[in-house]
Amino acid sequence: MGCRTETVEAAESVARLSDSSGVIVVAVFALARVGERDKVKNLLDRALDLANSKYVCRFLLAAAYTDLNEKEKALESLERGIRDKST
Repeated sequence: MGCRTETVEAAESVARLSDSSGVIVVAVFALARVGERDKVKNLLDRALDLANSKYVCRFLLAAAYTDLNEKEKALESLERGIRDKST
């Protein structure tokens, strides 16, 4: 919708300033929606690291993977969410 630059800047800012897994996952989702693959990969790694000790919404991770056309990882994320009862 013409807000790509603003989306990238906002997502990077909140991800940098927050240690909340929810905030980081929303930033991942936003960056994936605008096609920022490299930035998404870095934040996905951070979100998955956080998932070892905090709740991470697997549905939003799956949506980000879908936007990146990584359907297998999206399905794995959803299955993990169901398995962990975290969706």
